[in-house]
Amino acid sequence: MIYQLTYRSTSINTINTTDLESIHSLADKKNKKLNITGCLVFYNTKFYQLLEGDEQDVISLYNEIKRDHRHTKIELIAEGLTKNRIFPNWGMAYYPIAENRCNKSEFKQFKSNLLLLTKLTTSVTKTELNFWKQIKKALSF
Repeated sequence: MIYQLTYRSTSINTINTTDLESIHSLADKKNKKLNITGCLVFYNTKFYQLLEGDEQDVISLYNEIKRDHRHTKIELIAEGLTKNRIFPNWGMAYYPIAENRCNKSEFKQFKSNLLLLTKLTTSVTKTELNFWKQIKKALSF
């Protein structure tokens, strides 16, 4: 069985593109070693992440994430077991976009692509469903 966990958090005010690239790079290397897959979305100062893999490894990683000073208000949304990964081939997906940091057409395309993903994904677990629900809710503001 695969353990899934999804959470959201708020970035600190001083976070920048270099910080986001660093988070992605370190997470990608570590997650590959641990066979953890998932999706990380950064949107309008919020992080949304779904992690999946061995239960002990995911929980250990989540505890490390909670100690990271680059974000606050870390909130566990859902967790549980599933037979299959929702992101089996992704080391970590990364979308570092914020509405006020890109041009309008880039933002519109990002939002459209992400909303399409929320519609195409056939969520089968509470964790997956809640992850996509959070993304959808964030994009509707």
